[in-house]
Amino acid sequence: MHLRDFGKQVRIRAGAYLLSMQLRRFTRRKEVVGFSGAVRIGILYEAVSRKNYEAVKEYVRRIRAGMKEVQALGFIDTRKVPSDRLVKLGMDFFTRNHLNWCYIPSGIVTENFIEEEFDILIALNFSPCFPIEYLTAF
Repeated sequence: MHLRDFGKQVRIRAGAYLLSMQLRRFTRRKEVVGFSGAVRIGILYEAVSRKNYEAVKEYVRRIRAGMKEVQALGFIDTRKVPSDRLVKLGMDFFTRNHLNWCYIPSGIVTENFIEEEFDILIALNFSPCFPIEYLTAF
């Protein structure tokens, strides 16, 4: 294992520990809602590849055609958003710059996403991604 990868794993484990401590004090109201009964839908996804971004953008378009509100938040594992990812209404991004030392997301975009009350939350991470897992937990 590369030293940089080892350091990243230590930081992520520290973040996971902090997450578990926060979740012990956190309560949320859980409800079963079918897709047809849902009004507000949240989507968290890895937006590193253009392919993922385009797929989610099309999915958001189709959900909105069904008269539902959608808020998508993509994580890009770089320091800044690539020029081919356009921030649109309801489709935001966060990057490494929005993570603290323990890979816990911070900033206005992620805080606003956490504060939203969604009927359904969809997490589309195709590989382990701690920042998305953290936001999904809250």
